[in-house]
Amino acid sequence: MGTGDDKRYTTESGIELKPSYNPDDVAGLDYERELGEPGQAPFTRGPYPGMYRSRLWRIAQLMGSGKVEDTRDRVTYSHGVGGDWVVFEPDQITTVHMWDPDHPEVMARKDDVGLTGSPILGLPDYEVLLEPLDLSQVYFHMGGSPWNNSNVYVVAEKRGVPLSQLHGTGQGEMFLPYLSTPFKDMPPPSCHLRNNCDVVEFNTRNVPHVVPISCAGHNARANGIAAFEELAIVLAWNIDHIEYILKRGRQKIDDFAHALGGVNYSIGRDFFEEICKLRAARRMWYKLLKDRYKAQDPKSFRLRIHGFSADRDYTREQPLINIVRSAYRTMAAALGGVQSLGIGPYDEAITTPSEEALLMAIRTQQVIQHESGIEAVADPLAGSYFVESLTNELEERAWKYLEKIEGQGGLVKTIETGWLHAEATRGALEQERRLESGERKLVGFNCFQTDEKVFEVRPHRASKAWEEAMARLEKMRRERDDARVAKALDELRRVVENPEVNQFPAMMEAIRSMATIGEIGRVYRETWGTWNAPIPV
Repeated sequence: MGTGDDKRYTTESGIELKPSYNPDDVAGLDYERELGEPGQAPFTRGPYPGMYRSRLWRIAQLMGSGKVEDTRDRVTYSHGVGGDWVVFEPDQITTVHMWDPDHPEVMARKDDVGLTGSPILGLPDYEVLLEPLDLSQVYFHMGGSPWNNSNVYVVAEKRGVPLSQLHGTGQGEMFLPYLSTPFKDMPPPSCHLRNNCDVVEFNTRNVPHVVPISCAGHNARANGIAAFEELAIVLAWNIDHIEYILKRGRQKIDDFAHALGGVNYSIGRDFFEEICKLRAARRMWYKLLKDRYKAQDPKSFRLRIHGFSADRDYTREQPLINIVRSAYRTMAAALGGVQSLGIGPYDEAITTPSEEALLMAIRTQQVIQHESGIEAVADPLAGSYFVESLTNELEERAWKYLEKIEGQGGLVKTIETGWLHAEATRGALEQERRLESGERKLVGFNCFQTDEKVFEVRPHRASKAWEEAMARLEKMRRERDDARVAKALDELRRVVENPEVNQFPAMMEAIRSMATIGEIGRVYRETWGTWNAPIPV
């Protein structure tokens, strides 16, 4: 970035910008080969012909904190005011890291349980979470692991809802537990890869309308990764999964590529770079599937994108400014052609979002959907000398960064060795340096400050979330058939030890038996061993 005519201007990820762009910057641009019509190869201009004329992007606000009942009530509220995609956020300390609340590591931090999401321990909790929802009608996010998916499927089974009637998207998160917030003694990343591929195989055969996993590039981006690096990392993540599934030999590329073609990208502060990044992402996905994997089914080429606003730039100071940040990120996401979007509520830099802030985030998207006219024309910035030049530059840099990742042995290997941690740390330190020096402006934080309390937000505490989780855990253990649990966990262990067997049937039986998240996590750790994050130098 710059501050005057004599300054060097760059995008957020360091691409130098000219004062203006002209036809020479897109000389040789082949419309059919590099752009095409919306809904046609190479899908630069969008995955569907009508885009928002046919269907507006889904409003998908992340929510979850405190007790399971608190998250259920917040989901009900969001759904009632227009949020049309249910996104649960589980507690990091317990659910994400697969520990029961009586684990010593959890007890040492019990006051923090519930701050980042609800502690979800097993089937009874999922029954509470999903209680107000018609599973055959709602579109929901369920996390990506066999455990998350199996809980939802068993609830549907108990209600008599066929799995073929479920609609939603999973995640299969690697960057949050392994890059952003790694705890000690995690099941290794290679275990996570196998789990994800089991989900893909099971869903493509049994749950056709649930996208089984999606790469959360935004969580890598939040750790210091640049926009073009995010593009490469998402592709590398998918390549690891494609190679694993093809090596198994039970499915061909067109049997499952569509199930991988739903991804999450960060929507950051650089308006045009984010728009161009999304356009480049679709083109790169098309080229990867067509050129490397020789896919033929048109569905395999169609990348669907969920956007998530990069709220690392949201400020505690003057937090109402964050509403403006959310609004222009929403515009960037829409102009880039997302299929769903979640934006940060204005108080998220301070606390778990309040009901008022959640409503404002939903209304922000609704105003842009229904008042701005943005839905009328697909990819309206296509043909801009600047936009096409920047899209090309991001793609070129992303392919080069992908070569680096593959030179390290692939995405999973870069996590195991700490290479990706070192890359993210370097990026994060550079961002912090620019912020502290004032080179990178953040209104309310390092410029245009005020001593007055323009708006005060009361921090949220997850009152008694750990105590409530312990009570639910004890109730589960008291009311279940221990012999059935032991038998189910033994079968799960046998299946997990054999990489050729899909673990879903055994996992679903473990869920039915009332096995807890910690017990299932123990099976993984004892079978595959543990992994601890390398410290980058």
